[in-house]
This record gives sequence, structure tokens and C-alpha cells, in this order.
Amino acid sequence: MEKRDSIQINTLALTPDRNLAALMKHYRDGERDADFLKQYLPVLSAAYMQEEVKQVAGAYLDVLSVDEMATEENWALIKSYVRDPLSVPLKTVMAHRGKFYALAGQEAVDAKLTKSIVDGEMHASMAFDKELRQR
Repeated sequence: MEKRDSIQINTLALTPDRNLAALMKHYRDGERDADFLKQYLPVLSAAYMQEEVKQVAGAYLDVLSVDEMATEENWALIKSYVRDPLSVPLKTVMAHRGKFYALAGQEAVDAKLTKSIVDGEMHASMAFDKELRQR
């Protein structure tokens, strides 16, 4: 997270209608537009609420068409908050790489896909090792 982002998140934390509790209430009350999510996801992430980040990002991105997903705004959300290589957004990026290459550049798209696959593989391996040790 960049210093500028950290300052913005700290500022939001001090703003009564935009702190974590208030944002969570807005989300529970049905607010789902992209502008809101651009504020909510970084706050969740900064609070180390990774399962919530996954759920919120997925709930928004999973229902978008390819054309809706392939925007700078939504690519930024995918790049920052989607980690599961088997998720709908990353499967969409993989299946329509050319569209995302045109949007973000081949290097950035390939780096995101590669990182998600490597991280997913590492997470699965660690879970498997943990299971073996518990036997």
C-alpha cells in the first residue's frame, strides 16, 4: 500500500460516515456502486479482513460482463483485491486476455495471472502440509 493510500485510509477512519463501521453498515444496507467499493475495499484490506475483501470484490465483479469488467476502474479492483486464480474475474481475464492486454498491457496482466496462480498453489501446498502434520 502506498503512503498516499495509507493517509487516505487513516483520514477515512476519522470521518464518522466513512470509517470501517459506517462503511460496513452501508454495505449491509445494500450500497454496491463502484465508487463506494473503491472506498470500502481498501479499508477492509487495511483492517486485514481478507475474507470480506474476497466476498465484497467477488459479489461486485462476478456478475459483470466481459466488457463491464474490462475497464480501468474494474481492472484496478481485480489487480488489487482478487487473488483466487479460480475466481470468476480471473477466469474472465484469462479467457479474454487480449481485451485486458489492450487495457492494462500484457506485462501487467500476465504478472497478475502468474502471481495469482503461484500464490494459489503455495496456499494449497501449505494447507496440505498442515493437514498431513495434524494426522
